[in-house]
Amino acid sequence: MQLPVILRGRAVSGRGVGATLGVPTVNLDTVVTSAVAGGVYCCWVFPPSGAGRPGVAHLGPAVTFGQTKPTLEVHFLDGAGVEHGTTLAVQLVVRLRGTIRFADAAALTARLQQDLAQAREYFRSAPPPDGAAGLASGPTPEGF
Repeated sequence: MQLPVILRGRAVSGRGVGATLGVPTVNLDTVVTSAVAGGVYCCWVFPPSGAGRPGVAHLGPAVTFGQTKPTLEVHFLDGAGVEHGTTLAVQLVVRLRGTIRFADAAALTARLQQDLAQAREYFRSAPPPDGAAGLASGPTPEGF
């Protein structure tokens, strides 16, 4: 599927692994399908207010921790989160890499820091889409 793609879901509790690695995430209750390739993406996140916030999303299973069920989790680059139950639209705009099984949490953390640096560089020159226009600018895969 061609980017950008918009996924929608409600913020729910996760396992808290991202926070222990220094990269807290918001998990979404989105049903993940094979319509979108798994991996790490630069994304815009739209809460109900419509103001886009830059983030980094992981779509797929947390294979380093033995997970097999695909999930969607987002780290906000501005450091703020959202309350559980908040409905979000996540616009995946650039794929940084595929899902990788790391040897341990330290190797994953090192790579996450590289991913975050790459995303910050991307967002330095990427203007935010404006609310509703941004949400309408990408296809939504079936099931989202």
